[in-house]
Amino acid sequence: MDETVTMKGQAELKILKRKRYLIVLDDIWSCEVWDSVRRCFPTKDNVGSRILLTTRNDEVACYAGIENISLRMSFMDQDESWNLFKSAAFSSKALPYEFETIGKQIADECHGLPLTIVVVAGLLKSKRAIKDWESVAKDVKSFFTNDPDE
Repeated sequence: MDETVTMKGQAELKILKRKRYLIVLDDIWSCEVWDSVRRCFPTKDNVGSRILLTTRNDEVACYAGIENISLRMSFMDQDESWNLFKSAAFSSKALPYEFETIGKQIADECHGLPLTIVVVAGLLKSKRAIKDWESVAKDVKSFFTNDPDE
């Protein structure tokens, strides 16, 4: 991060001094980024304040501090993925049979990633044409394989 961003962040976060806060930082990808962001938050006179960070990088998780709790999340299995997809795409409505096969294929292509499953299912929530679902299935598959021909 450049100095301007860091200085601006420090100025804006001065309001947190002597106040309790919970900050959630999602997907910190490097130790350098964590260092830059961490400097913006006051550390003195903030008893009870916490910073929660998520990362896919074990090095960042360890670097964030040994006094911190690290929790490794596992991917969802096929049944969990399908149940989440189904509930996000159809809510409490009955699932039409013709959507089950393609829906399971889409859920599988999300590779157990809950956020991906919910986002894709949300896009399909208002789509009730099977061709729309087939198109999304193809797009999701090519996104994860990085092969536009698949």
